[in-house]
Amino acid sequence: STYDERPFAMFHRTTRPEIKERIIKAFQDPDGMVRILIATIAFGMGIDCKNLHRIIHFGVPSDLDSYFQESGRAGRDGAQCSALLLLYPRCITRYVKKDIRDYVTNTQRCRREIFLEVYDSKPSTIQPKHTCCDFCHQKCECGNCESPDFLVDLLQSRDEIELPDNELINDEVEEQVECREGESESEPEI
Repeated sequence: STYDERPFAMFHRTTRPEIKERIIKAFQDPDGMVRILIATIAFGMGIDCKNLHRIIHFGVPSDLDSYFQESGRAGRDGAQCSALLLLYPRCITRYVKKDIRDYVTNTQRCRREIFLEVYDSKPSTIQPKHTCCDFCHQKCECGNCESPDFLVDLLQSRDEIELPDNELINDEVEEQVECREGESESEPEI
């Protein structure tokens, strides 16, 4: 099996340029072979993939804006899409900002509202509610909700997330996050 016949690929800073180009072309082609991409933020801005409908994050990005940008790769063709943020014990480190920390530990509000507040916008009414976020899904009363098993399992395990002892993010940690962000910005362009 050659590389071009695989339905999966990996895209990161050290991926060879010719492989990056193949992956990008495969994602931009509706009939492209790549169906699953394991990527870092190197698969970033400027790459327009019209047929992308699911984003899965394993662990949290450094801040809410990064999560918004990274999740925004999906749905560029106007079709319904979903973003799933998978948390694991201790994934919320002291290097993440307070906004993303509050977002992932939220159990009281619509996540779309939280996102849109950051950008001074007001969410439109989403109907049925179960197509919005996990919080709205739980509050939906349409009677037609069919929860995927993985969503039910995730919602039940949400309370098991471990936060570091020091939940407050101080200026020193903010500086460390900014330094880490600066490192990722220095990655070579594709």
